Amino acid sequence: MNWHASMRWSAVAAVATAMLALPAASYAGRLVSQDEEERGEAVQTPRARNTGPERAVDLTNRQGRPTGTVDISTIPILQHVLPPQTYYTIDPTVQYDGYFYIFTVRDRAGREQTVKSVRRLVKLCHEINVTGHFKETDSGGHMAGAFNESAKGVGRGFVNIFRHPVATVKNAGSGAKGVAGRIGRMGRGAAESSDGQDLALLAKGPAGSERRTLAYQLGIDVYTESDAAKETLNAIARKRMAGRLPVNSAVFAMPGGIVFTLSLTPAGYDRTTEDIIRDNDPTTLLDRLGQSYETAFGFDVKNPDSAVGRLLDNGNFTPREQAYIQRYCMDMDGVDGVEQTLSFLSQASSPDYANIVTAQMELLSLLHQRARPLQRLVPVRNTVGAIGTDGTLMFVISIDTIRYWDDVRQSLDAAEAAARQEGARSIEIWSTGDVDSASIQECRNRGIRVMSNILSQETFRRPRDGAEGR
Repeated sequence: MNWHASMRWSAVAAVATAMLALPAASYAGRLVSQDEEERGEAVQTPRARNTGPERAVDLTNRQGRPTGTVDISTIPILQHVLPPQTYYTIDPTVQYDGYFYIFTVRDRAGREQTVKSVRRLVKLCHEINVTGHFKETDSGGHMAGAFNESAKGVGRGFVNIFRHPVATVKNAGSGAKGVAGRIGRMGRGAAESSDGQDLALLAKGPAGSERRTLAYQLGIDVYTESDAAKETLNAIARKRMAGRLPVNSAVFAMPGGIVFTLSLTPAGYDRTTEDIIRDNDPTTLLDRLGQSYETAFGFDVKNPDSAVGRLLDNGNFTPREQAYIQRYCMDMDGVDGVEQTLSFLSQASSPDYANIVTAQMELLSLLHQRARPLQRLVPVRNTVGAIGTDGTLMFVISIDTIRYWDDVRQSLDAAEAAARQEGARSIEIWSTGDVDSASIQECRNRGIRVMSNILSQETFRRPRDGAEGR
């Protein structure tokens, strides 16, 4: 990165950190109407005046974190992302806390799990469906019929589209750290299997290899938080290790193909990345990711204080999330600001936040490839923004609901300050979730364009194809 780019990043970081409450900018904006909100669309509207019925929404006295309950039928995003309710049910009363919904899920055995965020809900329900179907298929203890001899039935988007840089790394030894701090949050006791063992540790050694292979075949995450998936991985892996089940290298096929809901979008699931996760234990995977960052981007990974070093040492990310962050960086090849963004990601202070920013990278990569080419990534406050080639500062946020409160105002202040610093022509907010009328009004008053429920858009629903990510 050149000196000017470095200075520009420093200035933006300082502005974002200070969260300056500058006067509202006069950006020409677009925003959603109530019915268009359902469709994830936007229409051109003039800058709002401070008169008329729009002022009926009271923006005062909204300092505290919003909490409450809603009926699940009122959450539009779910109709676009939830897999069929074959082996699970969801409590219809859903809590919300700040920006996220909290769901209670039960499988057929009556086991109950609580998950925070739509993204984790979708992943959990997918894994319950897959393991439930697998158990029924394999109920007699036989693998025959459970696996398909070809990948044809795997479903849309499961294609090998490029050779991941990790696949070119032959030796992962020099400068590599040990397992401590590098196997992700699952190795730090944040999540355990049904028999009390850490899943990241279970992904190591011969038994770990079996579990990674089985997870790959089932189309689930070996670092899963699903109790049903952990139970299945452990039980079948033990049988395989004992020689009571044959080792099959084919891919398990759900009826009609695997529904790719390990991420928010079909294109967020990449077969080559899955191959890498399957073929490497956690420590080796992270070491190879470091070397491929050096090969592909020229980053200094041997320095433990480097952006990449700090990111890979952040145990709040699972090895799977780390692999996909690199995938999304590769998808945005040629976009400036990657190293600064990795430095920003390295500061993730919790598994929940690591999950959120990984999803943001996924959505930004799709926006860049399919809709709005990006010029530069710009971390602002607690999210990753990006300047498009048209001069728009865009924030693609993976949150469930925006209900106006003081934190929303602070985020908008920081966005405006960053836009001024970057010389952006306009600001856009793309949200995977719903946006309430008070937040829409606040954005209208500032001239900021808002799009909600964006996962209904073709940009985010189309599967990955062979032309992307090369």
